[in-house]
Amino acid sequence: MALSVALFSWEYPFLGSAVTDLGYLVGIMASGLRSMGWDVYVVVPSDRDSDDELFGINLLRIGLDVRDHPSVVAYGLSLPSQVMRKLPYLIRRKIGVIHGFEWGGCLMAYSFKVLLGDGSKMFCSVLSTEYQRGDPRSSSLSASIASIEEYVFSKSDLLLAHSKQAYESLLSNYTVKQPLLATPDLPLDRVLEVYVK
Repeated sequence: MALSVALFSWEYPFLGSAVTDLGYLVGIMASGLRSMGWDVYVVVPSDRDSDDELFGINLLRIGLDVRDHPSVVAYGLSLPSQVMRKLPYLIRRKIGVIHGFEWGGCLMAYSFKVLLGDGSKMFCSVLSTEYQRGDPRSSSLSASIASIEEYVFSKSDLLLAHSKQAYESLLSNYTVKQPLLATPDLPLDRVLEVYVK
């Protein structure tokens, strides 16, 4: 039986969609894991439910029942409950590794681990922290995001920083485990080695 992984993210490079750094990273990681023989599930919030397979990757779009939120914090905090309400019916096997991308994806991954993980490892990927995007010292919204980041990043078994700036920010602003620096100059196969350790 192949090993299985569930990747949780705000974004994925679906055909016809704009590709961001986050979507590109999730797409590359999913493709790399699939080429290594893993069963890959990618879970993203969406405006509708769909369960598709593309190039051997199971793409699970989870339609959100509540789409309007007063802030990104309210949206991010609503994702775990909205996604977990449907996910047990879509993934019906044991998942070996749960991997969240950015704080929203890591919240969904952590909820999956707590509710359905049954001993699964949890990884979090960080492209940037709130200390890089905003100013948690002068904005309550930014401080809320930084606090959520610290909480969920501290719950991960492995934290991957995908830029030197994110790595330095994690070390200086958060109480978390030592992150692994997974920058573009580190080959993808080296990054993916963490899955088999």
